Amino acid sequence: MREFEFDPTFENLFLSFGCIQCSERQQIELFIPSQEDILGMDETIQLASEGMMFCRCGKEYYCKIFVTPNRGYGHIEGITSGYRITKLETDGFFNEDEYEALIDDQYDAIVDNSEFYDTFCAEIRSLKELNSITLPNSRVDRTLKRQIYIGIISSMETYLSDAFINTTLNSDFFLKRFVFTFKDFKNETIPFNRLYEEFETIKHKCRQAMLEVIFHNLGKVKGMYRDTLGVDFGNIAVPSKAVTKRHDLVHRNGWTKEKDQVMIDSDIINALIVDIQSFIDRIEKQIKRL
Repeated sequence: MREFEFDPTFENLFLSFGCIQCSERQQIELFIPSQEDILGMDETIQLASEGMMFCRCGKEYYCKIFVTPNRGYGHIEGITSGYRITKLETDGFFNEDEYEALIDDQYDAIVDNSEFYDTFCAEIRSLKELNSITLPNSRVDRTLKRQIYIGIISSMETYLSDAFINTTLNSDFFLKRFVFTFKDFKNETIPFNRLYEEFETIKHKCRQAMLEVIFHNLGKVKGMYRDTLGVDFGNIAVPSKAVTKRHDLVHRNGWTKEKDQVMIDSDIINALIVDIQSFIDRIEKQIKRL
């Protein structure tokens, strides 16, 4: 059984993978219950969506997803835990050609951002300038501060994504290390008569795997940076705590699951900017030495 997680705030989930018997591409689109449906629910209560995939060779696959106010996860029966799947959350249904085009667009945007550190610094400067503004309407000002906080974490996530993908895919040495160490590849098996076929597509598969990583999952990303690039994140307690707070701002509209309001003001934002800038600077110095 192959388990996976997804963002519960989107409308639909698209899953795709090769049949384990004949390698033909399988795909399914599942409806994700809306946040309105689960708002106020206890964390232990789950809503589910399910579906079947039938390959022309006769192999069947059963998929089920679960949604709580804090998490989206699911599994596919018929494939092993390490089997490679393509997963994408969307705001609407689309076919596989549209999916491939979307993946290509995401990749092109990352490759175009080769000056990822400069992009990060420019965005942080803009957010810092926004933070200096105080709006007369207190309710609107609180909303602005929440959005600035979210923007800082998004800027960090974009840097981590663009820096890793650009650096790894531009080096055969780092790409090889990624293949050897990426845990999602660990249990994949390749029939001997498909070795050359797989070798020719390995860079594309690595690219796709990197695009599916949630780069604010700092525990996983820290391991990827260490194993592939030899870059040490150091202590991630502060940025990880900020990511959790950002989750409450985005998915609970500024409330924790204990029903406590998340307070954000200019001082908190300024402190976050210092912490995140320091965190990214540490990483950037190591990447430059590569």
